[in-house]
Amino acid sequence: MIGGAIVNAASFIDSNYFTPYLSSNGKATLEEKEWHDKALEVYQAAYAKYMHDRAKLVDWIATNTEIKEQTRQNSTDTDYAF
Repeated sequence: MIGGAIVNAASFIDSNYFTPYLSSNGKATLEEKEWHDKALEVYQAAYAKYMHDRAKLVDWIATNTEIKEQTRQNSTDTDYAF
C-alpha cells in the first residue's frame, strides 16, 4: 500500500516536472491558452448546471421524506383516535 503511494507520487511529480519541456520552450502558445480557457469555461458551466440540478434533487428528496414522515404521523394519529 505504501509502495503504491510512493509510485503514484513519483509519477505525478515526474509528469508535472516534464510538462513544461514538452511544450514550446516551456511557454504555452496563445492558441493553447485560448483552448484551455474555452475548455475551462465549458467545464465551469457544466459544473454549475450539475450543482444546480443536484441541489434541486436534494431538495426534492428532502420534501418527499417530510411528506412521508407527515403521512406516517397522520396514520399513527388516526389509529390512536379510533
